[in-house]
Amino acid sequence: MSNKRLVTKPTLRLNVLMLLSLLGEAKKLLINLIRASIASRTNL
Repeated sequence: MSNKRLVTKPTLRLNVLMLLSLLGEAKKLLINLIRASIASRTNL
């Protein structure tokens, strides 16, 4: 049982870190898309 606990805690932390990094990447992509759409609107 103790071994399982030691294994699950770091994996949970890694999963959270991966989720946070993915969210950060998604935010960057969204910001880039919004900027591009605004630029295209102003050009037209």
